[in-house]
Amino acid sequence: TGREGDTIHIQGDNFVDVQAIRFGGVAAASYTVNDPTRITAIVGSGGTGEVRVVSTTDSTGLAGFQFKGPPVIQLFSPAATGPNEVITIKGLNLGSVTDVSIAGTSVPFTILDDFTIQTSVGQGASGDISVTNPFGTASRSGYIYLPKPFMNSFSPTSGVSGTTVTITGYNFDGVTGVSFGGVPATSFTVVNGSTLQAMVGSGGSGPVKVTNATGSVEQPGFKFFPAPTLLSFSPAEAASGDTLTIKGSNIPVYYNGGSVNTVTIGGVQVFSFWVPDSNTIKLIVPFAASGAVSISTNRGDASLPGFTFIYPPVITGITPLIISAGSEVTITGQHLSRAIGVNFGGIPSASFMVASDSIIRAV
Repeated sequence: TGREGDTIHIQGDNFVDVQAIRFGGVAAASYTVNDPTRITAIVGSGGTGEVRVVSTTDSTGLAGFQFKGPPVIQLFSPAATGPNEVITIKGLNLGSVTDVSIAGTSVPFTILDDFTIQTSVGQGASGDISVTNPFGTASRSGYIYLPKPFMNSFSPTSGVSGTTVTITGYNFDGVTGVSFGGVPATSFTVVNGSTLQAMVGSGGSGPVKVTNATGSVEQPGFKFFPAPTLLSFSPAEAASGDTLTIKGSNIPVYYNGGSVNTVTIGGVQVFSFWVPDSNTIKLIVPFAASGAVSISTNRGDASLPGFTFIYPPVITGITPLIISAGSEVTITGQHLSRAIGVNFGGIPSASFMVASDSIIRAV
């Protein structure tokens, strides 16, 4: 037996080219090879176990040395556990430990060797881990008692990207993740140990899952509604009173718990529209403007550019007003470029030419 600083005499044979002396796996503070049969070594921080002599060609050991020193905790893992999970303590001089405590409460333990102890905590608390042997006590801070979370409910039970869901339960302190249908929440806030709020990300339907460092809990039943998408509209050009068909996906239908709140064309609101299915919107084109076709729904908004509104022609002037057959008349106005016919008193013109959107010359 020996303490740190004690001199230990080792007897044997062939002590030649000795490179190291170890007590319980810990290097001696120093040593002297007196002759091929005797070594004098000074115990370092030491350890209980065998005394080993290492040479350049071989090594040999003899069991039975007991180090009389206080324990040393080098590390423990994991740093956080829930009830009854195994904690492994690594260090020195642990073979003679008589007590292990966590946050001041003694807990059962198993000595695996002079360097390793395993223990666990039931309904515990965060704090220091301490070990005691006949020669002293060692402590190390940083243990966190963190039982896995438990979930009671979540509300609302459905939503879109950006919806805030309130989750109730307990053991929410230390939560590291929330997901909806396997898709991580955009963000979450632990309000207190029994309430957290999470913002739905890009999906999905399925269980709501809450995770901390020691485990997770999930509850099924969340319904995710993806945002609508507009893919096409037909015709691409239309006038007031025409029927326009919009095609897309995930368009909310009233009878399925969703609604399209507004439809606009070129920024002008459409008052006559209907949604036959989740892929289709039909509408009567109002007196609108060219631009994007857009929808606003209770599950998100969508827009698709490229619609052209066909304005009705407007005549602002005719020159001359008195004419005979074969004469050319200049007609001025607005939205004349799409003209397909010119009549005088109900009789078609002999010919006409669209000079610009504001001028037509007709015979």
